Amino acid sequence: MTEILESAKRHNHIIPIMKFLIVLMFIVFNPMFGSVALAGAVILDNNGTGTYSTGEWRFTLNGNPYGKHSLQSTQSNASYTYKISVPEPGEYQVFSWWIDMPEAVTDVPYTIRHQDGSSTVTVNQQMNGGKWNPLGTWQFDKAATITITSSGNGRTSADAIMLSPVTGSNLNDFDNTKYLTQNGTMTLNW
Repeated sequence: MTEILESAKRHNHIIPIMKFLIVLMFIVFNPMFGSVALAGAVILDNNGTGTYSTGEWRFTLNGNPYGKHSLQSTQSNASYTYKISVPEPGEYQVFSWWIDMPEAVTDVPYTIRHQDGSSTVTVNQQMNGGKWNPLGTWQFDKAATITITSSGNGRTSADAIMLSPVTGSNLNDFDNTKYLTQNGTMTLNW
């Protein structure tokens, strides 16, 4: 590492390397949350401020949850909602994190309320558990509301939602990095 920094100093590359290292510090595996998030992303974990539910949802520590735990429901029509304030109006890609469980429902509806109305995306929660899964990209003005509905035909997971801006997360746009964690929400801006 010392040789790399010395070579960078000699060739006047220290500023780009330092910027890159700073970005890596903020876009890295975070053991507290167990995930990777892009700069500008807003993450809301289950039980964070802005979440609410109908029906019965139970805590589980199994299946590689985001953060400390996840929620699951086997009750028909139980719903779990995430209302997330967006840092600024624009286009965001929406991701969901659900736990890895073989008895999960294969057709879980996610209703995304966005600037132009609402869209429903159906996902198979038996696949890709324990990581971020893209749901789609939409325009949001002040807030995004994502609702997960349980069919009762197995276990439905409600764990975490991430909004990542489609523009402004380019490493070349780096000028300022801020990191804020509050009430189960993590925001990375630059």
